[in-house]
Amino acid sequence: MSIANVEREEELRNAVAHVISSYGPERSLEDQVLVQPMAENIIGSGVATTRDHLTGLPYVVVNFSEANDTSIVTGGRTTMKSYTYLNDPSVVRPLQLRQLSILISELEQAFPDEPLEIEFGLDEFGVLLFQIRPLAQCQTDGLYCSKDALLERLKPIANDIQSVLLRQRPGEIPSGCFGVMPDWNPAEMIGLKPTPLAYSLYDELLMKRAWSEGRARYGYKDLGDRPLMYQFGGTPYIDICASLYSLLPSSLCDNLARKIVSAACRVLQQHTELHDKVEFALFPTCYAPDLHLEAAYPVLSYLTETERSSFESALKTQTNDMFAKFNRDLVRIDEIRTLALDCDEGTWGDELVVSAVRRLEVIRDIVAPFFSSVARAAFVGTAVIRGVHACGHISDEILEDVLFVPDAASGRVARDFVSLPKSDFLSLHGHIRPGTYDIRVPRYDEDYENYFSNLKGQARTNQRTHIRASPQTEKFLCSLGLELSDVDPVIFVRQSLWAREEVKYLYAKLLSDSLNDLVRAAEPYGFHREELAFLRVEDFACAGREADWRRLKQVAEARKREWQCTCNIRMPALLFHPSDIYSFEDIQVSPNFVTQRRILGPLRPPVAGELSGAIVLIEQADPGYDWIFSHSIAGLITAYGGSNSHMTVRAREFGIPAAIGVGGALYERLLGASRVLLACDERRIEILQ
Repeated sequence: MSIANVEREEELRNAVAHVISSYGPERSLEDQVLVQPMAENIIGSGVATTRDHLTGLPYVVVNFSEANDTSIVTGGRTTMKSYTYLNDPSVVRPLQLRQLSILISELEQAFPDEPLEIEFGLDEFGVLLFQIRPLAQCQTDGLYCSKDALLERLKPIANDIQSVLLRQRPGEIPSGCFGVMPDWNPAEMIGLKPTPLAYSLYDELLMKRAWSEGRARYGYKDLGDRPLMYQFGGTPYIDICASLYSLLPSSLCDNLARKIVSAACRVLQQHTELHDKVEFALFPTCYAPDLHLEAAYPVLSYLTETERSSFESALKTQTNDMFAKFNRDLVRIDEIRTLALDCDEGTWGDELVVSAVRRLEVIRDIVAPFFSSVARAAFVGTAVIRGVHACGHISDEILEDVLFVPDAASGRVARDFVSLPKSDFLSLHGHIRPGTYDIRVPRYDEDYENYFSNLKGQARTNQRTHIRASPQTEKFLCSLGLELSDVDPVIFVRQSLWAREEVKYLYAKLLSDSLNDLVRAAEPYGFHREELAFLRVEDFACAGREADWRRLKQVAEARKREWQCTCNIRMPALLFHPSDIYSFEDIQVSPNFVTQRRILGPLRPPVAGELSGAIVLIEQADPGYDWIFSHSIAGLITAYGGSNSHMTVRAREFGIPAAIGVGGALYERLLGASRVLLACDERRIEILQ
């Protein structure tokens, strides 16, 4: 207990008595009460630890608020900054923390073997030390517990980053920055420390070629076989420059394209809070009605009038061509559905490993490029209709109605759970796996009771009126030059959103069946799914005989040790320079709040049987986590995810208050909370307990 602003002697006696009584019945005569002068004219305050409290590694972690309210940080509110750095003379520390770093160095010298937690304040004269105490529940017996050992471990990671930054083939746009959440958002899809199999699946199936091929089909720049994703320190990163370049019309001249990407990177360095929104917050990636709104896209201010006109013209052509191609592409979904539902051994082969590999090849060569295409179509459709809304031509209610897709795959799963017998439900949807790429996680048909706990209730529904675009809306879009004579814009939006969810569902089924085949193939050789997670896709090409599996078991053991070495290494959400891994700010993100409601309730992880009335906290949530909606959850918070991510769509569909993509720093603080206020109307999350 802390009591502030005590002025007179009698108040001091009462305050001391209150503090002593707060010690409880087990207090002793050796307990002490700290009395110190009241700090005034505070301009900032925070809490620093000399080790990462989760891993014990010697990172200094600072939570800091530039405000005169000293309870903001200790009270768990969201309006603060977080920094991570190695307190070593060789590391350039954040300028705002130079004086604090000097204080921390002095305290570390005074308590050399003790992990510390430090409460501090700032006034116009410098740093004020409020309290210092041992860091509770800090594990310090892991790898790299000394600063020197950790510095040595980080050097090869910095070298890897430098080599990629310097690597550039003739004619290629150079890599300039990397992020864990832009574009295909690996932080959400496979996590910040994926196992080797999860990473290699995501990389092989989507990030090597399919991502670019799908966009090129709809008139965007084709980057060929240039990879989109890299792994540094065990963390997956998107090459942001490659991502941005691939979102420009193919007809745009290369010099202008490079200028736009360069300007976008400069804006991102100045506004790092946009790092999870780079594909729509920096420059337009389709011809949308809000293109002419001055504040919508900051990169446009870097262009001349001529350049801007050329850019808009290229976007208009690309968007119109996309509308026409998308309608023709819809028939391909039936072909993909046939492939995904085909269980004939003649199609996939009678050997389990062969069957698994062939399914993966079909995903890579056919399904993933098409998924990339329809995902872009859904993004464009959403951007167009949101642009109509931003220009004041449709209301908030109509916008929400348009974005609701009643026949989407996720809604079908929820309805089938209520209406079908268990066996029929699992026959249709048993392949769903929370953590699509994680072979360690059981499917619905492998662990039904744990996911659903015999729950059988009412499906969440959100009935909406089926509407068409008004003549005024169509006239407005046509006046912009969008050729929609044969395409109702509302129908296009809904069809593109439906297609994205349907292809995602079929993609996940093929992948889940492939992983299931690998589990079954490895079982006779004593190979468990937890070990398979540490192989890579390419390893299975030579898995057949018992000797092969014995060799792969040794490979998996070695890879697991490598993975464990990187799991505790903290990496920044954005990388501009190799030195960023030694000292970085945990970027403040702008969560995607769903609904205008507010809810106060218990905060719980996704564990079946404990979710009714709770606000569920998940690090990253793909479609496999849809089982949580069969429980009566009150709200949802995720660390990673964007405005068009699966969980945003689902929360919107069911009208559930949600904060999607709160970022790693706030997520870590929420892990220690038991009760929160989720105020979507105020775009605020507050820890209450």
